[in-house]
Amino acid sequence: LWDSPKEYSVHVSKDGKAWGLPISKGKGNLGITSISFKPQKARFIKIIQSGQDPTYHWSIYELQVFK
Repeated sequence: LWDSPKEYSVHVSKDGKAWGLPISKGKGNLGITSISFKPQKARFIKIIQSGQDPTYHWSIYELQVFK
């Protein structure tokens, strides 16, 4: 319930091989972390956890991507 990424970055790719600069970066919120960004033309999404918390771990329970 309280799992969250300490810090994250979101990257997109059209082919799954070439990844650009992050389209979003931030810190997670305990419980639910919502990440918004401008519309992108891509086929793949990569979310990178870039920080650690000794108490809370990160898991993805649900991921919703809107077109």
